[in-house]
Amino acid sequence: MEYLEDIGMDRVEAHCRELTATALRELGKLNRLRVHGPLDQDRRSASVAFEIPGLEAHGLAKILSNRYTIMVRSGYHCAQPLHEELGINQTVRASFYLYNTLKEVHSLATRPCGDCRLLTPGDPFSSLTRLEEQYPVPFRVGSPSRLVWKTQESPQKAVFGV
Repeated sequence: MEYLEDIGMDRVEAHCRELTATALRELGKLNRLRVHGPLDQDRRSASVAFEIPGLEAHGLAKILSNRYTIMVRSGYHCAQPLHEELGINQTVRASFYLYNTLKEVHSLATRPCGDCRLLTPGDPFSSLTRLEEQYPVPFRVGSPSRLVWKTQESPQKAVFGV
């Protein structure tokens, strides 16, 4: 608690709001990607749920983690009845907090999500194959409680909501 009090919760909130606003703006520019939830910053928390129609959410999450070092969650997010009522498929969710940076948010929008031509609708396996050919296999470092993926060529990390 002292750590957060020293930083100031108002600063933590402002940082999270900036990250979320940037993610909404950047992801909202992408043609094939659909963002779920209110676009009004005052009506949402520091997370963004999205999908690429025709691509299974767990497959997209796997691409993001294994090929781009971006950690996200996928599925119904404890809200399957709501998803079904609204006719929404499983989604991918990026959650932001104090330890995330604007550079990481830009990576989310510009790497796999920004390059939707790699993600063929309805054919995630061929997409994974193409990605495996193009990007190096990552290796895991750190403790099992905090998974951080790094590639041999790119030691940067991006951890969302882990």
